[in-house]
Amino acid sequence: ISATKGYVVRGTIKDSRTGLGVAGVRVNLTGGSIGKLESVTNVNGLYSFSPLNNGTYKVLPASPATGQQYVFEPVERTVTVANDDAEAEDITATKVFSIFGAVTDATSGDGVSGITLLLYNAGDVRVDQDGKSTHIGSTVSVNGAYSFNEIKAGSYSVVPSHAEFGFDPTERTVELINADAISVNFSAVRGFRISG
Repeated sequence: ISATKGYVVRGTIKDSRTGLGVAGVRVNLTGGSIGKLESVTNVNGLYSFSPLNNGTYKVLPASPATGQQYVFEPVERTVTVANDDAEAEDITATKVFSIFGAVTDATSGDGVSGITLLLYNAGDVRVDQDGKSTHIGSTVSVNGAYSFNEIKAGSYSVVPSHAEFGFDPTERTVELINADAISVNFSAVRGFRISG
């Protein structure tokens, strides 16, 4: 009986801004006859899988179950094991955040559904030269609550919109640096549009 050598697939998840390894990222490996294996990056952003047979595998990163969330570029890497250990090309991780808020009726305090909320890069024009909105995201409130997810660090404006309501304030500026933005709230006044 001869022993079968197992090979190693290894790689690194790096922060897109600093170039440093990102710790705690879950990494899945699929392909061959293994089904699915999971690893977690160490303090240097390194992960590894072994023992593996010859074959083609996919490396798929995922944000930690809790804590900082990321988007990955690319979302997967393909690596081939051919009678030797294999090094997957780096995957970059970009921190992303969420914006949470509510739209409530100015009189009753109840949540208002069906309000469209538009997300803009702060300082950008709202309509381009062709008359199209330049918003980078939109969502609709449900029972007053809304959220924008997987937003990269930066400065943004949230603007509520509805033909039957005016809003106070008419927009909110949000800075996403190291944490989610919460309580980005608006009051809605039916039949009265607040300007300014």
